[in-house]
Amino acid sequence: VVLGATGTFTWGDTTYEFEDAPTYAEKNWGGSFPRKWFWAQCNDWTSGASDDAAPASVTLAGATRASPLSAGGLEDVAILAVHVGGAYYEV
Repeated sequence: VVLGATGTFTWGDTTYEFEDAPTYAEKNWGGSFPRKWFWAQCNDWTSGASDDAAPASVTLAGATRASPLSAGGLEDVAILAVHVGGAYYEV
């Protein structure tokens, strides 16, 4: 599903705004996927932005996956990755 996302995120002391940014989200079913999972990505926030805005991309993903090292054999994992102004940050 392709969506137009609108909102803000703050990194450090800078708040980034985006409006109708191309956004894609999906949910798949089947035996090869983790028990639960999500993935979302937003790109190209420079459309309609001021000249001093840096290109940015945000990706988030997470899952409940099998793990022999976790109690109950499952663990929740997630990542938030931000590319902005040529730099990469991962949380």
